[in-house]
Amino acid sequence: MKYIHTPAENNPIERSEDGAKTTVVVGVPKIHGDMNLGNFFANRLVCAIHQYPPGFEHKTHSHPNLEQIYYVFTGQARIKVADEEAVVGPGGSSHMPPNTPHGFKNVGNDTLIVANISAVVTD
Repeated sequence: MKYIHTPAENNPIERSEDGAKTTVVVGVPKIHGDMNLGNFFANRLVCAIHQYPPGFEHKTHSHPNLEQIYYVFTGQARIKVADEEAVVGPGGSSHMPPNTPHGFKNVGNDTLIVANISAVVTD
């Protein structure tokens, strides 16, 4: 098992159809095990860094077995969680409990860079 790695060892997921790029830093084997990402594996933690182009929208969805946090590094995101909605920039964040509808849109003119930290709360 490997505990330390360099950026060169990551194998980001790139989705050319929408211009988004995702680097999974820590993944859960049952979710990320067959993706050859070069990432760490954990039993319950997921950490991913997402880069979204201007106008990108992540439609409203929910996860029955994940609790999540978004943290904005750069750009402007309109984030909606349940009935709450706000535009946030660098340093802004949101918390999504399991089964809570959430989504966001890059409403700025620059690339939106977001950390998505998740914990698996059920098996």
